[in-house]
Amino acid sequence: MSKYNKGEWSEFYAFLNTMCSGKLDIVDDHLNLIPDAGYEVIKLYKADTENPHIDIEYDISNIDQGYVIVKDSIGEYRVSKEDVANGRTKLLNAIQNGSGTFSVPELDELIHDLKLKSIKSPSSSKSDLKIQIYDQRTGLSPQLEFSIKSLMGSQPTLLNASEPTSVYYSPSKPVTTEIIEEIQNLNSRNKLMERAAYLESKDIQLQFKYMNNTFSRNLQMTDFLMPKILSDLYYCSLFVRGKKIKDVVESYVHKTGEDIELIEHKVKEMLVSIALGMVPNKKWSGLDSATGGYIIVKENGTIICYHIYDRNRLKDYLYSHTAFDTPSTSRYEAGVFHDVNGEKLFKLTMQIRFC
Repeated sequence: MSKYNKGEWSEFYAFLNTMCSGKLDIVDDHLNLIPDAGYEVIKLYKADTENPHIDIEYDISNIDQGYVIVKDSIGEYRVSKEDVANGRTKLLNAIQNGSGTFSVPELDELIHDLKLKSIKSPSSSKSDLKIQIYDQRTGLSPQLEFSIKSLMGSQPTLLNASEPTSVYYSPSKPVTTEIIEEIQNLNSRNKLMERAAYLESKDIQLQFKYMNNTFSRNLQMTDFLMPKILSDLYYCSLFVRGKKIKDVVESYVHKTGEDIELIEHKVKEMLVSIALGMVPNKKWSGLDSATGGYIIVKENGTIICYHIYDRNRLKDYLYSHTAFDTPSTSRYEAGVFHDVNGEKLFKLTMQIRFC
């Protein structure tokens, strides 16, 4: 009996819900439904965990007749729409009432009938679900890959903290042993802000020095100066209440005199690149992995979508609904000075979360 967290169960819920509804609803940047802007779903696909290069196909063209046709490498099967709908309802209730990692034994039979050994998508990909849609605008029926984020439970991350998301800053003048000891003694909940403020009180400014080479290169695919811009924004976020990216950009622009339209555009491009393809520790080609767009599971279980055609709406949504976050300083040894090639460099580890 496998256990999964709310985010993982939510991905499976989005799969079941889309199978039942047979459509993807499109929303604006405030998550409001846009009437008559959705897409008809023809088939869904899940990776076969025992044969990763083979997809299990779920043909829902007969969903109105009460069944789904499931095809794997062995054969073809039918699963009733009623079973899928009942499983969806049970799963929604389990997610809303669950905590941590948990099992949903009532779904074991349905998962087996759907020929799944695991509900999880491969962690190496931004794509969580492949869907064939019918596009009325073009008359085409492309297979597209979507990334799924759930707003049920704790807010999901857009950019996960890891060693590759660490940034090193050089002080504008040498730091003494006394100063290093003083900032290490600042250990309140807002210690990163207090430590940065203490350094500034000593007329020591922290300036971007370097970050992980792969992450830096990937960021440069969106804009050559993005490694420095992102690092400066993250440092600026230490002093912004709530750390919402939109607010941080406004504070940064006010402080530096930069063109706000220019910075907003660059940041939006970076956010949508992270959402649809870019990861920090793997060389990125600049292409989207989630070729269809973004599926969001709302708190009440409603499934909504930003299609790739609606990229501008997705940019606006990400820009208005994400914030910089502070991961564990002890885990990443952040918020302190490190000796790096004979230099004293201050380390921060960044994370971006939905809000």
